[in-house]
Amino acid sequence: MSVIILTIDGGGIRGVIPATILAQLEQDLGAPMHQVVDILGGTSTGGIIALGLSTPNPNHQDNTPFSASEMLGFYMNDEKSIFVSQPSYDYDVADYYSDNGSGQGIQPWLQKTIGPKITLSQAASQVKSLPSNKLSQAFTTSYMLNQDNVNGTNTNPTDFVYGGPYLFNWSDAKNSAPDDYYVWEAARGTSAAPTYFPFAKVGGGGNNSSATLRWVVDGGMVANNPMLFGISEAFRLKLASSLADITVISIGTGYYPGASGVNYSSFDSSDGNWGAEAWIGEKASDNNDLDGNTANPIINVLSLSNQLSPQLLLNNIMPDQFLRLEPSISFADSALDGTDTTALENIATTFIGEDGLGNATYKLILEALGGS
Repeated sequence: MSVIILTIDGGGIRGVIPATILAQLEQDLGAPMHQVVDILGGTSTGGIIALGLSTPNPNHQDNTPFSASEMLGFYMNDEKSIFVSQPSYDYDVADYYSDNGSGQGIQPWLQKTIGPKITLSQAASQVKSLPSNKLSQAFTTSYMLNQDNVNGTNTNPTDFVYGGPYLFNWSDAKNSAPDDYYVWEAARGTSAAPTYFPFAKVGGGGNNSSATLRWVVDGGMVANNPMLFGISEAFRLKLASSLADITVISIGTGYYPGASGVNYSSFDSSDGNWGAEAWIGEKASDNNDLDGNTANPIINVLSLSNQLSPQLLLNNIMPDQFLRLEPSISFADSALDGTDTTALENIATTFIGEDGLGNATYKLILEALGGS
């Protein structure tokens, strides 16, 4: 039997798209995701969804995780509680608070919604004990800017070392107390998008878990599309011994093709001889995307490259075991915040519907998960 890996991309409020698709899958299967997949992972907004689907809902009496429809409801109803604007100081601060001190912002929202004290290892134990559970591993990606290398709670900056990719996950949390973060910390860390939210301080005790004190940012800095991490986890945990053992289901948050390059007219007379000002989009004549919309070229290219590269690789390496769902979206629908959530929901529903471009793949996914 194939090891089923489900991963969900980052994309801010566009998490409506995968949440809609997953809600339809759970309805058609008559089963929650934790009963039909072996590994569940996500990046940023996809990481929040993945954690919700693998963490007991504190409002459920039977320790069952959040359903996909419940996760979708959060995106449709709670956007204003998550994206709480900070006063504008040009480019000196992030757009949104993590916590405005009055119980508003992504951090208190996560603590309230998921629970302030449940750890990754506790979530793993409770979900694995549920009848018919199939899930062995849940993870979210992040990029670690720094960590305490002494005792996990030290605040002396000279004792902080190492930056790089960091995976919040069930397996390490169970086997290592320094990696056993609160679930909300994993969600906060994977979604700490630079310029949108402040860095995430996780662990170190106090109101945080007693895991190692780390400063992390959005997993999209590492892998906006985290499918390769999912495959890596299958081998690391010895759930698979070859690629032939694996089926990968990957769900995106919407692909705006115009962001993948730079409009020819943007080169002006420079012949592409760009410095920092043009690449980061501060030079008005040199910052249009392929469709002529205002862009930050280097951000667009870097963001899409780590989203599209894994897709290209798996299409070449394991085309018959790789199932990807992601609708194309317009520039107007591509923002990480402030987008019409009803429009996004409609895009997802149409995409997987009977006449949609994703319907054939949706049916293959349904079959792979045991549906008919």
